[in-house]
Amino acid sequence: MGNRPADVVTVFEAQQGQGHADRAGGLGYLTELAHRTPSAANIARYAEIVRDRALLRELLAEFCDSVDARARGSGEMAIPTGLNSLDTALNGGLRQGNLVIVAGRPSMGKTALTTDIGLNMSATSSGRGMPTSSSAPLVCAAWPGTTRA
Repeated sequence: MGNRPADVVTVFEAQQGQGHADRAGGLGYLTELAHRTPSAANIARYAEIVRDRALLRELLAEFCDSVDARARGSGEMAIPTGLNSLDTALNGGLRQGNLVIVAGRPSMGKTALTTDIGLNMSATSSGRGMPTSSSAPLVCAAWPGTTRA
């Protein structure tokens, strides 16, 4: 066919001329093939799909690397809170760099909970943290004698 444009009819005609039309599946097969072949009209959407799948592969690879590192003991390790059910919910405990906010209604035990977590962490690991409470004045360590509400 050379460098001429091709469609179902021209391909079928060329196959007929060479005696290959029946062996290649005939006009019906070529028509079905043409209908199932993606067209360039949707190229932008196809590019989005390829990009999304590449991003998913990259995220999955990072996740697998992180799981492997933790399994070998060389990855980011959790700091246990000392409360088994909370550690289970947090996938092992608190993580470095995470901000954890404990919220609830008044007199529900938020300060007691965070105090227990802080005491458990200081007794069982070298984890450092800075528990603060908005229900009590915060004493500023940088400027002794000053408080913030």
